[in-house]
Amino acid sequence: NEHYTSYGIEKLEKAISDVTGIMPDKYLVIDMQTFSKAIDTIGGINITVEKDLSDMAYPGPNGTYTTFSIAKGTYTFDGETALKYARSRHSTSDFDRAIRQQKIAQAVVEKLKEKDFLSQIKSSANIFLDILEGVKTDTSAMEFLAYFKKYQKYELETGNVLTTANYLSSTTNQRGQYILLPKTENDNEIQKYLAELILQ
Repeated sequence: NEHYTSYGIEKLEKAISDVTGIMPDKYLVIDMQTFSKAIDTIGGINITVEKDLSDMAYPGPNGTYTTFSIAKGTYTFDGETALKYARSRHSTSDFDRAIRQQKIAQAVVEKLKEKDFLSQIKSSANIFLDILEGVKTDTSAMEFLAYFKKYQKYELETGNVLTTANYLSSTTNQRGQYILLPKTENDNEIQKYLAELILQ
């Protein structure tokens, strides 16, 4: 996030390539309001919450904090709830949050399949155009539909997260900030893992 804010998307793509060994083909930067709007636009998403979550310090308006709690179970999330579930970071780790975000991405794909957007090209294109107004991307609405058609049977695998339990170690930098580094002296093991995962 800091790298993107300081240097922009092209430098971020290069940084991702340096760490992972894989250069992103396309990019999409979505803000929180558009994320919520997109979920509402497709009619919400179905999510199974596998364990209770209670965040007593979820960001509220004007620098305040509020409570976001949800019990274990299966739900249909609207955009606002999906955003809270994706963003919540207190009481769970950033690694847990990454897994939740993957589950949300999977749920979005499943909803698009359920709604059969490909049989309604005109209305689907209008939906994507509406959503794209709030994002930065190098992909058009029609390209999104083409990608979806091509990969609609692709099974997303969730739970693949780089953590301190596999390839990362935690430490602090010179300013005392929490950071993650490869357990080995370079990124080779991470690159091998991602290559097997993504390029298979």
